[in-house]
Amino acid sequence: MKKVLLFFVGVLMLFTLTGCSKTSLTTENVKSIASNRGLGVVDVKSQFEGSTQIIEANVIQDGTLAWQVEFYVLDNVDNAISMFNTNVVKFEQYETGANAKVTVSGKNYDTYSLTTTDRYRYLSRVDNTLLYADVDINQKDNVKAFVEELGY
Repeated sequence: MKKVLLFFVGVLMLFTLTGCSKTSLTTENVKSIASNRGLGVVDVKSQFEGSTQIIEANVIQDGTLAWQVEFYVLDNVDNAISMFNTNVVKFEQYETGANAKVTVSGKNYDTYSLTTTDRYRYLSRVDNTLLYADVDINQKDNVKAFVEELGY
């Protein structure tokens, strides 16, 4: 009986200590998902020509240009974490008394969302990729649906 109990405790500890992880997407994965939803994808890497850290940069837009999400692939995880943290600091400047903020971290990812009375801001880092959104509050559900489909 003790062996069975010890086994279950060991399995529980394994799940608790390993934490959850997410699978990072490639730019091609993101383009495919966006295309299936009828969204446009614009390569904006040229805006970051001076950066050696940003390998790929794309903007995903709905047909009416009412909202957009930015997807970045960075050269390594440390630079993705740094870019994530820099943007969290920027987003936190918009915090007011009437907002909702959610932060989640896992084994290989971090997410941050801030909902204010007029804006929805969302960041997600998985491995060396980063997803960024700063949209009108009316577009929150559209962005969240796309983010969920990406698994970010």
